[in-house]
Amino acid sequence: MKRKREVLRLFFQKDIETMNRRDLEALQLERLKHIVDYCYNNVPFYHERLRQAGVTGDKIKTLSDVQYIPCTTKDDIRDNYPFQMLAQPMKKIVRIHAPPAPLESLPLGCIPAGN
Repeated sequence: MKRKREVLRLFFQKDIETMNRRDLEALQLERLKHIVDYCYNNVPFYHERLRQAGVTGDKIKTLSDVQYIPCTTKDDIRDNYPFQMLAQPMKKIVRIHAPPAPLESLPLGCIPAGN
């Protein structure tokens, strides 16, 4: 019994990590709908891509509907990162990190207030 208790302590979120398949898939579907709606409503790039594909959270009925979400390509990131991919309006951004690097490979980090 002691060994079983030790194993159970290894879980980060026991309720989620040990739930049955039906409940897990329901949670995944709920979260997929949420993130699609969030991106549609908050990220200019994804709003346009999802609009073009006709995808919104309420149109997702099953987990297999993930196939209708357009993939993001390297060119999409190169052409739109970071400002068209922000999930916060620029007026909320208080800091932009830009390490020294050639412009074409410049990784930027934008941090909203409160973080």
